Amino acid sequence: MDNSTVMNLLKDLVNEGPSVIPLDKGSLLIAAAFDKTLNIEEQIKLLDSLAKGVERDIDTQQDPLSIINGLNNYLFDHVGLHGNESDYYDPKNSLI
Repeated sequence: MDNSTVMNLLKDLVNEGPSVIPLDKGSLLIAAAFDKTLNIEEQIKLLDSLAKGVERDIDTQQDPLSIINGLNNYLFDHVGLHGNESDYYDPKNSLI
C-alpha cells in the first residue's frame, strides 16, 4: 500500500471522530506507512486471535500484578513474542 493510500485511509478514520477510532486499525495504518507489504486485515485477525487467547487464559478478577504476569506469560512464553535483539533501536520496533 503506498503512502498516499495510507494517509487517505488514516484521514478517513480520524474524521469519524475520536470516540470511534479503532486503535488497532489506526496503528496498523501507521505501520503500513513503513511496511508496504503489511496486510492490515490479516493483522487485525491476528490481534483478535491474541485477544481471545488472553480472555481465555487470564482471570481479570485477579490483582493487577497477577494480570500483568499472566499477560507476560501468555504473550512471551506461550505465543513467543520477543524483542528485536539484532536491531533494538530500529524505529519499526515501535510499531504494532
